[in-house]
Amino acid sequence: MLRLIENKDFFDWLQLRHALWPYHPLQELEQEAKKIYATIEKHPVFFAENQNGEITGFIELSIHEIAPGCTIEKVGFIEAWYVKPEYRKSGIGRVLIENGEHWAISKGCKEVASDADPHFPLSPVAYASLGYTEVIMSHNHMMNHANKKYYIKQLAAHQDATLAQFSIVNITNDLALRKTTENDAVLIQVLMTKYWGGEPLIVNGEKYYPSKLQGLLLNQGDKVQGMLFYIRRGAVCEIIVFEVFNKFTGLGTIMLNKFIQLIKSQQYTKIQVMTTNDNLDALRFYQRRGFIIRGVRLNILENSRKMKSTIPELGDYNIPLRDEIELELVIG
Repeated sequence: MLRLIENKDFFDWLQLRHALWPYHPLQELEQEAKKIYATIEKHPVFFAENQNGEITGFIELSIHEIAPGCTIEKVGFIEAWYVKPEYRKSGIGRVLIENGEHWAISKGCKEVASDADPHFPLSPVAYASLGYTEVIMSHNHMMNHANKKYYIKQLAAHQDATLAQFSIVNITNDLALRKTTENDAVLIQVLMTKYWGGEPLIVNGEKYYPSKLQGLLLNQGDKVQGMLFYIRRGAVCEIIVFEVFNKFTGLGTIMLNKFIQLIKSQQYTKIQVMTTNDNLDALRFYQRRGFIIRGVRLNILENSRKMKSTIPELGDYNIPLRDEIELELVIG
């Protein structure tokens, strides 16, 4: 399982960073970690965790304006990548990297890069196995980058095969599910403004722009009746937005069931979705369809309002808007 770092994880994270960089003083790594955590929405840290709750690895991410070998501004960058020795060659490293790539895609990046210094002689093999290309740099460029090696990967072809397989799926004579394209960006922004208070969407301290994510639109005739946007975190499908505009008509069930049917063949094992404590209709909807409550992030909306001031104090049914509730459905 992958998850974002929490405040309680700081010591464990620091120990893992020291295991990755044992030649750096622990105090130096701690100071750097504090700076990263202070801007965690821009520099997310994800943990891999086993069934016993033990952290088995981590990845640190960020966005760079440019990186050696990259041709497009705004590059997803893997700042750190580590798996405990006893858990290597089990696929955890690949899952962490794939999660980092999907995060970069969700931020609108089309390239991802990383670097490694001579302390990591196995890096070339590891990155090559994941489809990365080593950047061949000039002597002057190498001098400027302290002999580090850089690895890059194009993300344009890394779109999830779930949506790459089709453009439109007909459900009934007048009901169809279609893949979103770049041409839908303005429409999605308008819908997000109307139903979700506009972009970005804040989930667990991260900003998401649905108009840049992979997604589906539910069309009834020439009208859009629903939308769903998601990202992939390893074998977990995380729904970022799911909205049907005509409630209690059965369209939500139809759209969700078709989506589950589509992703089952893509090696997903779980679907996760977040809602807020005021959204009683969503809590009822998901639980009646087999989702269970996986966790509650108490009072997290206080921090979310610092990132998006338009989040209201009161939600549905005039319930104070405070908490995020995460639900999960096992599908494989």
